[in-house]
Amino acid sequence: MRPIFLTLMVLALVACIDDPQDIQVNPVQHPFYTLHGRVYLSTDSSYIPFPIVRVTMFELYQGDWLPMKHTTGDSLGFYQIDSLYRGAYVLEVSGTGAVRYTANIGMIQYADKEVDVYMLPPPDRTLRGHVRFSTDSSAIAYPTISLEALELDEGMMEEAREVTGAVTGAYVIDSLYRGLYRLDAEAAGAQPFSHDLGIMNSQIREFDVFMNPLHSR
Repeated sequence: MRPIFLTLMVLALVACIDDPQDIQVNPVQHPFYTLHGRVYLSTDSSYIPFPIVRVTMFELYQGDWLPMKHTTGDSLGFYQIDSLYRGAYVLEVSGTGAVRYTANIGMIQYADKEVDVYMLPPPDRTLRGHVRFSTDSSAIAYPTISLEALELDEGMMEEAREVTGAVTGAYVIDSLYRGLYRLDAEAAGAQPFSHDLGIMNSQIREFDVFMNPLHSR
C-alpha cells in the first residue's frame, strides 16, 4: 500500500512542477475579470459615443480559451467587457469619426483592468498637382509619385504612398494627415526629383513638380 501512496504523491508533485502557471484541465472554478475604460479622440480628448469594442484572447493562463467578446459602449464612450479569464488579450475599437484602433493590452490577471483608448481622427488632407518638364512646362505622362511622412502631429501614423499620374501629368494623393512629407517623382525621359514639403492647415495642398529632362546639362 505504501509504494502506491508514494507513487501518487510523486505524480502529484510532478504535475505541479509541470504546471507553473496553474492551468488545470478541469478546474472547479476560475475567477473572472473585467476589462473597462473610456474611448476618446486623441486630438482633443473628447469622448467617442457608442464605440464598438472587441477583445480577443491570444494567450491563456488560467481557465478556458474564450471566443472573441464584444460590446457597444455608451453615449459617453464608456465600455465594459465581463467574464474574462486570466490571459493576454488584443483590443480592437471602432468608432464614428475615428480610425480603427488595435493594441496588445497584455495580461489581465488577479484584478480587473482599466484601458482608456485614444483614437486617431481620419486623415482629411489632399495633395495634388501636375508633373511637368522644367524646360518648357510641358506635361510628363504617367509619372510615379511617392510620398513618405517625415514628421506628423503627435500620435499620427502614415504609411508611404505611391501613385501613378495621368497622361496629362496630373496626380492626386488624398487621406493625408497634417505634417512634413518627402515627395519623390520618377518619369520616362526625366531626371529623378525629390522635395520636402509641408501639408498643414489647408485641406488641399497644390504642388506642381518640375523635372529636368534626362539629358539636360
